[in-house]
Amino acid sequence: MGYEYRTERFESGNVDDHPWFPGWLEVVQQGFHDGRPTERVVRRALAVEAGRGSVARGAYPSEVREFSLPLDHPVATFTEWTGSLNVGGALLEVLQITDVTVRASHRRRGLLRRLMTDSLVEAKARGLAIATLTATEATIYGRFGFGPAVFREDVELRTGPDFRLTTHLRGTVDFLDPASLDDVAARVFAAFHRAQTGSIARFDAERPLHTGALRRDTYEPDTRLRAAAHWDEGGVVDGYVTWTAEEGGKLTVRDLIAADEHARLCLWNFLGSLDLIHTIHARGMRPSDPLPWSLADRRWYRTSALSDFLWLRVLDAPAVFAARDYVHDGSVALRVTDPMGLADGAWLLDVRDGAARVEAVEGADVEVDVAALSSAILDGVRISTLEAAGLIRGERRAIDTFESLLSRRRAPWCATAF
Repeated sequence: MGYEYRTERFESGNVDDHPWFPGWLEVVQQGFHDGRPTERVVRRALAVEAGRGSVARGAYPSEVREFSLPLDHPVATFTEWTGSLNVGGALLEVLQITDVTVRASHRRRGLLRRLMTDSLVEAKARGLAIATLTATEATIYGRFGFGPAVFREDVELRTGPDFRLTTHLRGTVDFLDPASLDDVAARVFAAFHRAQTGSIARFDAERPLHTGALRRDTYEPDTRLRAAAHWDEGGVVDGYVTWTAEEGGKLTVRDLIAADEHARLCLWNFLGSLDLIHTIHARGMRPSDPLPWSLADRRWYRTSALSDFLWLRVLDAPAVFAARDYVHDGSVALRVTDPMGLADGAWLLDVRDGAARVEAVEGADVEVDVAALSSAILDGVRISTLEAAGLIRGERRAIDTFESLLSRRRAPWCATAF
């Protein structure tokens, strides 16, 4: 069986301009075991993709069996757009990838490799230095040079009359007018994104999905959603939280974003003080969060899961090294190996006063595979950890210098699912 590879651009939010999209979306929903898309879901999903300026890639079969899905339903899907990643001290344009599916009956035919290779090669040619994705399966993307770089925790927090934070809290937290949620979320997230290494930007069209104002499965408003915001002592809003509550005293955080750690703690304190709530569940929280250290009883905070979240793929190592900032000075010569040939090379990384100078060299004291470099580039994974796993090789002193150069005060974190 042959395949036709097509590339489609989302140029408007009009379904009539994208007659291929309903079949495309049905295949994506099928791949992730979601419900079949209604007309409303098709319209709203198309508006989100148009707002991102997305590009859809697909592999279409040359023939189909009787009674099977029609020819206009691809057997492999792939969506991409250009977004923004905080690499520490700078916002870098990056390739974002999602909706990667291959129908079970068409696997092991090179479909994903073709789609991924085309996408990465074109992104490199456009000058993008990093590709990003979130992975539902951990064994797929390493062969394409991706490595898990940002991690997250699912947490459970017990509350009740004895819930208390020991941190001195300033400012005010109060319920938020639902009509103001989108404006507040846009303002606060912009400040968060500028400050947080590892953050991925959010587009206007997708913001209600992140805050929980719209349900991801139906794109219908969630009437159960509540919201609160934090105002600093000067009256400036600098944090917000959204949640839903269920019978039995369970509260589930949908989105919690703050411009700084103090506002974040104030929002947690507000949630912990709500009547009739006994347990708070939150997914995607920052590892090594200061919250348990601020509690009067830190055992009220329990981590239920730790998982990888944001995967990175370096396409242009010198550009990434030059873009991010640094805490320590030093220099190291390193060689990056890349089976796909996109990021191969040897460079001297020389850091002075928090800024890097990168120049090509012949020899190197450290050798690192591109997937390992992608995991370490924001200090989400320590160089010494990767060395112990056999993924980084070289002279001891040079490896220690490399780890020192990439180290940051805090681990990266990403609050944007895509």
